[in-house]
Amino acid sequence: MALDFLKLHDKNLAKTYGDRPRRDETPKRRNRVVEGIDKMLAALKVGEETPKRGWYSTRGNVVRVQLKHGSKPLTINGQKEFFVQRQRVADFYANARKSVEAGELDSSINALFAKSGGASSKRGAMDPAKLAERNRKRASTLAAKKQQPQE
Repeated sequence: MALDFLKLHDKNLAKTYGDRPRRDETPKRRNRVVEGIDKMLAALKVGEETPKRGWYSTRGNVVRVQLKHGSKPLTINGQKEFFVQRQRVADFYANARKSVEAGELDSSINALFAKSGGASSKRGAMDPAKLAERNRKRASTLAAKKQQPQE
């Protein structure tokens, strides 16, 4: 009588429970990039040289521009920043907006959310020789600590 409710349990249902349809987040992500571009176009219209969000910065007649999703810069054709003449920056962002809306940059946007395999993207993989040396030092330090008399 006790634990009769467990007879209703079906282990096979656990597999189907996790198989729910995933929503496509691409339109939401695309809209966030478009919103950022609109903010930069507004900042350009006002005449800001270096906006708070850091999508572009001006030095003389050259402007370094980026497209971002939040604070993460998009990598487009292997580049995260582009250099444009000052008078063409609004055109750059207007054309970039059209490309984002058309879905041409979806792969760059979604790449920001792809799961990376282990090593930090900033540091890259550690050199195997350095890793072996570090592990050897750690092992010798632990061995030395074990040999010390405990008080």
